[in-house]
Amino acid sequence: MNEANAVVSDENSEIRSEDNLGLSRFHPVWVSEFVPALAGALMNFGISVWVFRTTVSVTAVALLGMSSMIPRACSSVFAGAMVDRYGPRRAILLGNVGAIVAMVPSLLLFWRGQLAVWHICVSIAFASAFQSFLWPAALAAIPALVGKKDFVRANGILQACNAVTTIVAPLIAGVVILHYNLGVLLLIGIAMYVAAIPVLAPVRIRRLEKSKEVGQSSSVLREINDAWTFLRLERDLLRLVVIFAMFTFIISIASILLKPLILSFASASALGTVISIGGVGMLLGGVAITTSGKGATSIREVMSLMTVAGLCMMMAGSRPMLLLIAIGTFIYSLVMPVVGSGIQTIIQTRVPADLQGRMHATMAAVGFATMPFAFLIAGPLADYVFNPLLADGGVLASSVGRIIGVGEFRGIGLLYICLGALIVGLSLIGQVEPQKESESYRANALVTNE
Repeated sequence: MNEANAVVSDENSEIRSEDNLGLSRFHPVWVSEFVPALAGALMNFGISVWVFRTTVSVTAVALLGMSSMIPRACSSVFAGAMVDRYGPRRAILLGNVGAIVAMVPSLLLFWRGQLAVWHICVSIAFASAFQSFLWPAALAAIPALVGKKDFVRANGILQACNAVTTIVAPLIAGVVILHYNLGVLLLIGIAMYVAAIPVLAPVRIRRLEKSKEVGQSSSVLREINDAWTFLRLERDLLRLVVIFAMFTFIISIASILLKPLILSFASASALGTVISIGGVGMLLGGVAITTSGKGATSIREVMSLMTVAGLCMMMAGSRPMLLLIAIGTFIYSLVMPVVGSGIQTIIQTRVPADLQGRMHATMAAVGFATMPFAFLIAGPLADYVFNPLLADGGVLASSVGRIIGVGEFRGIGLLYICLGALIVGLSLIGQVEPQKESESYRANALVTNE
């Protein structure tokens, strides 16, 4: 009887705490994540233009991209441990302050006329490492500030912010670089980092109770290992992480090859139109989630949407027709925010409070870690494997070529079809077993307590 009363009391206290949580409390957090993310995107775009104009080297631009990507992938997991240990608020503030410290030397060197490519690569590397704190911190703050009924909406806000960044950053950076110079752009970016700090300064994010089974390790490395220990217990989540890594790898290859796919038969303005359509689709997807509060909340629903994404990719590669590619890009971009918010909601719902930062950071690290490999193999895969198959006189020109077309670059279309089919296969694998919340972690906790 006493145990029953305790359960009822706990449930009532949980309901009362849920009532005290509201989406409005999350607004300062997403603003403090969005503004620095936009600042970083502005500077990365402008710096890429400056590096190419300075060196006239594609390799130098690629090196810049790697300088941003690799440090973020390496630091993400450590950032997640810091979020769980010290709280989301401190992690976001540290990310902003660290990015400011990293970029100021490049600004000063530019104004003195001494800025070199290696200088900017070092600054970008350190800024990216500090920025890795922002995303897992914002996601980990959601369970502490928002009731479960608003998890989807809060994640939708972050997805919409990503879409806005994708659309707006190139436009603003292009105008600034055209009419001013890189120094002005760096100054704007640093000012945005500074402006984000007072937004979060007065916010207090409640510290959620730590579980007894996980999160009591004495070192950061052991705390990172706790996340993988939890994943080994929650097999559904482990499979989700693996599929997410493979999915990110595939779509990274496709994103690199989108430009040559379109430019092989259409103009640069047509390419810009398709990219803009994709950005609008991402924004609409994020806004739809935020306003409706409905999205993917289970692994099965996430996998179903991944199937749609794969079919859209196959559509884009099926024929050299701009309309097909535009439709496929729009639908693909529309569902991707739902996929992203769905994965975030699953983690926020099923992972203990003191593992939130590490789990979101693990997902980010897995995604970033696959991208360099995608960048390395995308070009050779298209140029030396698929394009020769559908060139005039190619092995598949008289068979597959009759359906999807023949030409110097039609192999990229075939590669798109294969990549889309792989995504569909991955999503089907993710649905082989009934998707239900695993009780393995809780059973293990009970045994430990006993």
